[in-house]
Amino acid sequence: MSQPIQNDRIARFAEKIGAEAETVDELCQRVTGGETLVEVCKEWDLPYSRIASWLEADADRWAAYERALKLRSDAWVAETVSISDGARAELIEHTRKDGTTIVVPVLPDHQRDRLRVDARFRAAAKYDRARFGGEGEAPARPVKPIAEIALLEVARRQAWVFEKAKRILQGREQPREPRLLEGKAETVVDPAPEIPDDGEI
Repeated sequence: MSQPIQNDRIARFAEKIGAEAETVDELCQRVTGGETLVEVCKEWDLPYSRIASWLEADADRWAAYERALKLRSDAWVAETVSISDGARAELIEHTRKDGTTIVVPVLPDHQRDRLRVDARFRAAAKYDRARFGGEGEAPARPVKPIAEIALLEVARRQAWVFEKAKRILQGREQPREPRLLEGKAETVVDPAPEIPDDGEI
């Protein structure tokens, strides 16, 4: 980047942050309207990282930006209703090889509509998790670290495993077969290969 271009960017960046209220208001309006921060920075011809760092440096500026993203989330969710309703079939004229013309309906792409709806819900959940983020998801099962299990409990479990193995080896208890959907588990043992007796050991 040449020095004049860099100086011009620095001057425009200083101008934007100097008019803080107007810059934040314009940015939030454009984000609410559907533009991303990257797109706005590109249109301003300013580095995205500079504007993002400037927003994060102040709690009020960042809160305003987050409110704009939440409002955009509302718009995304509202769009899913019209997408789910689906577009009407479009009628086009098609000319056959024999020269006759017929009207053919072109149906909407339902798989594409489903992807568009899913993408909007995912984006909305990212920016407004309290309202759109995974209320129906099952909570993760808590896992207790092994360090928190008492040594006596560990010893009890090991003793139970050893006792069960001892009963199986002594024939007092049969090992459980693996559970299958149908039938029983079978173990196939290949016969030992025959060794020819040539009289030598």
